Amino acid sequence: GMAEVCVHPDHRGKGYVRLMLECVHAWLSEHDIPFSVLFGDLNVYRSSGYLQVHNLSCGSDREGWKSVGGLVKTTSGTAWPKTEMHLPGIKF
Repeated sequence: GMAEVCVHPDHRGKGYVRLMLECVHAWLSEHDIPFSVLFGDLNVYRSSGYLQVHNLSCGSDREGWKSVGGLVKTTSGTAWPKTEMHLPGIKF
C-alpha cells in the first residue's frame, strides 16, 4: 500500500504520480493482482483509470467493519465485484 503521495508544488502537473502509478499497475498485472485500490481524490486519479466505488469496508473483525469510499482500477480486465468488499485492517 501507499499512503499520502505528496508532490512539491514546483513539480506538480508534470505527470510524476501518473508515471509512478503506471509502474505500480504494471507490477500488479505481472503478479496477477487484479485490482489497485486507493483512497484519494477522484479528480486526481481518474486520469490513471480509477473509478469511485461504494462497496468497500475496512476493519479487523466482522463486527468492526466500517464502510469507506474508495477508488479502484482493474489491472486484469476483471470487473470490480458488486458485492461488499472487505479490506482487513485499518484505512491508512
